[in-house]
Amino acid sequence: MKISPIPENEKERLAAIRRYHILDTENEQDFDDIVHLAALVCNTSMALITLLDEDRQWFKARKGLNLKETPRDISFCAHAIHYNDIFMVEDALLDDRFADNPLVSGEPNIRFYAGMPLVTTDGYKLGTLSVLDNKPGKLNDEQLDSLRKLAKQVVNLLNLKYNILLLRESNKKIEQLERIKAEKSIQYAEEKYHQIFQNSLEGIFQATPMWRLLMANPSMVKMFGFKTSDEMITTIADFSQLLYADPQKRSYFASQLKTKGAAKSVEIKVKKKSNKTLWVRANIHTVKDDEGSILHYEGTLEDITERKQAEERLKVQFEELQKTNHELDRFVYSVSHDLRAPLTTLSGLINIAELEELSPSHQQYLQMMRSCISRLDYFIKDILNYSQNSRVDIQNEQINFYKLLNETEETLQNMPGAERITINIEIQDDIPFYSDSNRIRVLLHNLLSNAIKYQDTEKKFSLVFLRIETSAKKASIIAKDNGIGIEKRHLERIFDLFYRASHHSKGSGLGLYITKETVSKLQGKIKVNSELGKFTTFEIEIPNMTPVTPDKEYKTNKIRR
Repeated sequence: MKISPIPENEKERLAAIRRYHILDTENEQDFDDIVHLAALVCNTSMALITLLDEDRQWFKARKGLNLKETPRDISFCAHAIHYNDIFMVEDALLDDRFADNPLVSGEPNIRFYAGMPLVTTDGYKLGTLSVLDNKPGKLNDEQLDSLRKLAKQVVNLLNLKYNILLLRESNKKIEQLERIKAEKSIQYAEEKYHQIFQNSLEGIFQATPMWRLLMANPSMVKMFGFKTSDEMITTIADFSQLLYADPQKRSYFASQLKTKGAAKSVEIKVKKKSNKTLWVRANIHTVKDDEGSILHYEGTLEDITERKQAEERLKVQFEELQKTNHELDRFVYSVSHDLRAPLTTLSGLINIAELEELSPSHQQYLQMMRSCISRLDYFIKDILNYSQNSRVDIQNEQINFYKLLNETEETLQNMPGAERITINIEIQDDIPFYSDSNRIRVLLHNLLSNAIKYQDTEKKFSLVFLRIETSAKKASIIAKDNGIGIEKRHLERIFDLFYRASHHSKGSGLGLYITKETVSKLQGKIKVNSELGKFTTFEIEIPNMTPVTPDKEYKTNKIRR
């Protein structure tokens, strides 16, 4: 008997076998099916899947043989792994290498052997797929080809199991890493929670379903006037007694926690250890088990006492301010009435005096007196308009521009200079316009009185053109006169309080300021364009307070005077 030599890469070959973790494993149907198929195809009584270990040959699957392994030095497989193709012995008794082999001379009396090496993808020969018989034999080409293919299937099966093994080990490592990561995350979260719990400016607590405190952070302890958390927990038998200074809030909280599981951003008064009260914003929720039973309550309390006190101070100040404003309104109205009454009397007396035959100088004095009275009267009206615009709410009503203009012209007819100015009016108001009639009256009055006041007396004719047009979205008011005009450098400031753009001005400096404030109150826009010595144009846009979206084109009607 000739013993097969050890391969040069034996160390690496054995390592390749070890990596499959296949030695000494239980029988597996997939491998058993292959040896049965090999014996059937090759028409032999025996077939083996053999792995050649360091000092033995071990059978992963076998047919027709009861042995599980044999010594390596009597192994046919030890010879077969030196070949790259099928190693075949037609009659072992006639072969010097095997004639006196115990497996030939004794059980199982091997006479025929054909083994195909099991070669890994990296070139290591693990063992063989072999067919054996106890009588001489020889495989034909088809049987040889079948044996080769079946040997490849054994290797494929080994690789599949190896990949599954790698996948399991990889999954195990991933699970270990994820577990470690999860443990670290939990540890980190617990540390962060502890930091937040200890350092939070808000009070944080946890209480049993019977409102017995389980935990209270330092801010909570300080908020309620205790020295330590232990003192607070052991002292308070029912935390809800402190939490609800107002009994009605107790029932509200109970309802919220029962129906919604939480009470969010509720502002309540709570009692301190000293029985003093403070305001807090509370956020409390229930923590339940899988069956829906309450385990405990958790919550945060933010001390908002200073804010509440500030709100109360503001409320008192606001009420006082409202009272002051109301009294101021009454004062302005009373003063304006009391001042205008004697002015009206003086104006009437001047009218009576003018009926008498007076000297030219006396006539001039009366005219100067009328002018002064008129300026004072308009100044008082400006003050009253300013007060009303600042404090009176906007009234939403349909505007009759024609009526307002008639009233305005009638009011201005006694204004000095009104007799020599021509007012041209164009109104297009087919679409109803809604706004505050009193404020619109103030705008029209100020626009026209401004044109009268600053007319150019050196021109043959003094003109003012007023155009009003309404739409579903707005009313446009344009007033253009041919008066003295305004220097460019003054245009940006003419709406400032008490600002006068001309040395000719004898007004109070309130008119255009009130006009701008009134437009702003109505959420409108105003702009001015002027050239000194030629003209001044004011353009105003006021939103329609009840917008109309017409479903047909309106036919424009014009009113001209």
